[in-house]
Amino acid sequence: AYIFCDAALPIDGKSRFDLFDSEDEAEGFRSAAVDEMLPPFPEEVLRATVPDAGVRAQFMEDLRSTPLEVYEEPIPLAATWPDVPVAYLGFSRSRKSYGASVKRVIEEKWEFSEIEGAHFHMLVDPDRVAKALLQLAQKCGVELS
Repeated sequence: AYIFCDAALPIDGKSRFDLFDSEDEAEGFRSAAVDEMLPPFPEEVLRATVPDAGVRAQFMEDLRSTPLEVYEEPIPLAATWPDVPVAYLGFSRSRKSYGASVKRVIEEKWEFSEIEGAHFHMLVDPDRVAKALLQLAQKCGVELS
């Protein structure tokens, strides 16, 4: 199964920038690049969604800059995609960012679950997120041991 967690669904031949809900959002993200590298999330942005200072500090330590080309390159999909069940776990406070993906999941009648939280909710409530992901996997027919 493919299980997406608070993410944009791929569209054949489209880049990650193409998946933004608007050209302005994509350009705002792109304009953050310095020397063709997107910096990690700033701590002041994470503070609002990851309140635990220790967890936030560990996460910040693990973050690295991302080459801008990662967002610019087209994403190729096989003509048969999806070839296995698809599920989606969304976080309610991120729905605006991934609205088109959530809409597609609902239209395609793929498995869908939503948790109250923001984009990095797996750092705030990892047990609940893991449980939700396992439930989605089971609904998709994935056998768990």
